[in-house]
Amino acid sequence: MIRTKRKIALLLLLLSAVTLSSVPSIMLVQAEDLVDDQPPLITDEGFEEGFITATITDDVGVAAVNAYYSVDGVESAIALTETVDNTYVGSIPGYDSAKTYTWWVEATDTSGNAAKTTPASEVGIIGVLEELKAVVSSMTDEELGATAENRVNSLCNKIDAVEQMIAGGEYNGAWHKLEHDIKPKLDASSPQSWIRNPSDKSDEALELARDVQSRIAEENGVKHHSTTDGAEIPDAENSSQAQGRGKDKGKGLGKKHGAQGGT
Repeated sequence: MIRTKRKIALLLLLLSAVTLSSVPSIMLVQAEDLVDDQPPLITDEGFEEGFITATITDDVGVAAVNAYYSVDGVESAIALTETVDNTYVGSIPGYDSAKTYTWWVEATDTSGNAAKTTPASEVGIIGVLEELKAVVSSMTDEELGATAENRVNSLCNKIDAVEQMIAGGEYNGAWHKLEHDIKPKLDASSPQSWIRNPSDKSDEALELARDVQSRIAEENGVKHHSTTDGAEIPDAENSSQAQGRGKDKGKGLGKKHGAQGGT
């Protein structure tokens, strides 16, 4: 009888030890399963004509999505709202296609975990013109011949004139300045060309000038038809309307080049 009681007591002791050692581990596993430490996943972010978009997914739930942008040294934020298939969209108030925007997206889930994208830049028309001026400024006698310095100065001042037209909303005039005064001098196949030996620099400069023309036509409501080189000419009948819409765009954005020359 005594031996039986001892066996029962020992069995109970062993059972208690197993129970006490296993319950905490089970509870710990369950607690770990309930902890959400994963931030939202941000993919397919994009910027087009002042609209910022991104695809946001999270294993628990998305609480908030915001886009931050900086223009003219001022940082602002807008909320992005979900449309379909985890796609979030927001628009920048007063978007100006002449300016350059640096932007990024931040998302927070219902557990407070946050994620953000690497800042990116959307270069405006003025920014592209500044790139064009930098490429032109790097040209030498090899591309432009013996009068390279004078031609560089003159081209840079012509580009400045285009920037000033855009700053004043004169998009039609800016387009024609590029078409009839700047592009012919950068196009080695043109009778008016200043390019003596075509190079990667001259090709890049011509492509940048074409890019500005295309953006002026597409982003500022200017009607147009195609030229032989694939560029686009605004309709004269729409000129005053286009300039009126862009009158307040890009004011004060033109940068002055130090060299003097004709425009």
